Amino acid sequence: MAGKAATITGRTQWRDVAIQPGASGLPRLDPIMGGIDMEVAAALASVLGEHTQTPDPVYFLAWEGYAGLNDAYRGSETVLGSYGRQMHVLHGSLADVGPSAAAREADMPLWWIPEDGSWAVGNDIYARSVYVGGSAECIEDVLRTPVLECVRVAASEQVVAEDY
Repeated sequence: MAGKAATITGRTQWRDVAIQPGASGLPRLDPIMGGIDMEVAAALASVLGEHTQTPDPVYFLAWEGYAGLNDAYRGSETVLGSYGRQMHVLHGSLADVGPSAAAREADMPLWWIPEDGSWAVGNDIYARSVYVGGSAECIEDVLRTPVLECVRVAASEQVVAEDY
């Protein structure tokens, strides 16, 4: 779709907007499935830190099935997440987001929630997108952050499973 305008919604699939290999002479760079790029995570944490009264503690949830999961998670409590997945819960700081949170980008915590509940970050092991819920001001700041490729999705909009 290079050169064509596309309307992005909660129903948009990666294949709808990705440049096919060889079409542009550039390699295809797919977003990480089931994780968050560390540069993106750090930028997101920086923005979200301005929108909570409790950057310490933040609850981080990571899927127990990650082979390279940080040892700090392995000994933590677990909760049952979406689709019956066991999620390790770690209490930490937004400053912990990044290389200290995971051995690989694909193993970044899927969910982040500050103690005051002022916003939430959510992802899934089979998702390429990361969702952020928060106040209107918080979301505006996320949308204005240059390193974050994002689009507003209304709470009433149906978000479909991503292609994989």
